[in-house]
Amino acid sequence: MMSNGMLTKIIPRISLINFIKLIWAVVIIYLGLSFRVLPAGENVLDLFKKDYLSGNDHEIYSSSDLNLHNSVDSNLYVQYDFNNFCDENNTICKKLDFISDYEVFYKNYCLSWSIYIVWWIDKYLVLGKNIFKAFDIINIQKEKSTKRAWTRWNDVFINTNTITYDWEFKQLLWHEFGHIVDLYSIKWLSSKKDKNFTEFEKSTFAIDDPSLEFYKISWNGEKVRKSKSKPEDFCSWYGMYDPFEDFAECNNLYLNHNVVFKLFAKNSLVLKDKYNFVASIYGGKYLDKDAKMYVVAKQKLLTWRPWDTTKTMINN
Repeated sequence: MMSNGMLTKIIPRISLINFIKLIWAVVIIYLGLSFRVLPAGENVLDLFKKDYLSGNDHEIYSSSDLNLHNSVDSNLYVQYDFNNFCDENNTICKKLDFISDYEVFYKNYCLSWSIYIVWWIDKYLVLGKNIFKAFDIINIQKEKSTKRAWTRWNDVFINTNTITYDWEFKQLLWHEFGHIVDLYSIKWLSSKKDKNFTEFEKSTFAIDDPSLEFYKISWNGEKVRKSKSKPEDFCSWYGMYDPFEDFAECNNLYLNHNVVFKLFAKNSLVLKDKYNFVASIYGGKYLDKDAKMYVVAKQKLLTWRPWDTTKTMINN
C-alpha cells in the first residue's frame, strides 16, 4: 500500500490460536516428509488387504537345499581390515558399538550382517520412518546373563556370550529389528493415543498406528490375549508373551523361515492374517524359505510351534 508516496509494509495480525495451528501444520508436514507415505487417496490400512498366501503352493525341497543353511564360514571375514571396512561403511559402522573385546573377523562378521539387515529394511520397508533414523546403536557385548538379545528404547543389544552358533546372531538381529520396525519405524501421526494397547502400561501408540492392526489379531491389550487364542495361532511359544514379541517373532519367521510360516498359516486363519500383515509391510519380499526347518515342521504335528524362531529348530 502506498501512503504519502511511501511504501507501507503491511504485517498481518495472527491470533494466538491461529499461530499455534500454523506451528502444528509445519510440524505435521515435517513429520510427513520423514515417513514413507502412500499415494494421495490411499488408506494405509488398504496395504493389509492383499492375500500373499494365495497362488503357488510350497515347493518340494531336495536334500541339497539343506546345505544352504549351514553356519557362515567366519574365515571369510579375516581378510578384511576392520577399520578400513568401517570407513567404507561409515553410516552403519558409527552405529555399531563393541562394548567387549572381539577378534577382528568376528567384528567384521557383525558389521557385515548389520549392514545387510539395515540396508535390506531400508530398501523394502513399504511405510514408516527411515530405518536409519528409527534406531540409535547396535551394542555387541559379552555379558554374564542368559539373555541373548533385547531392545531398549531405540538401542539394540546382542549378548554374544550366549550365542551358540553363527546363524543365531543374524536371526537375533532380525528379531530385534522387528521391534525397531514395529515400535519406532511404523509409528503414525495422530496425537490421540490408543487406550487398550500400552507400552509398559503407558499409552504411547497413536490410534492410527498400523501395528495396532497386528496386535488386535490375537490381543486385547498389552498383556491380555484374546480368550479364543491358541498356541498354534502364534509364530512361536515365545511370541505368546506379549504383542511386541508376537510381532518380532513373526517378523523373523516371515523373513528367514518363510515357507514354514506359510505351512503354519495354512492351518490357522489367525496366522494367515499375521503372515499377510508382515508381508504387506515388506511388499511381499523376504530373505529365506529355510528348507531345514520346513522338513522338521512337516515331521511334527500341525499344531507344533518352535519355542523361539531365532534358535536352531532341530533342537526344539
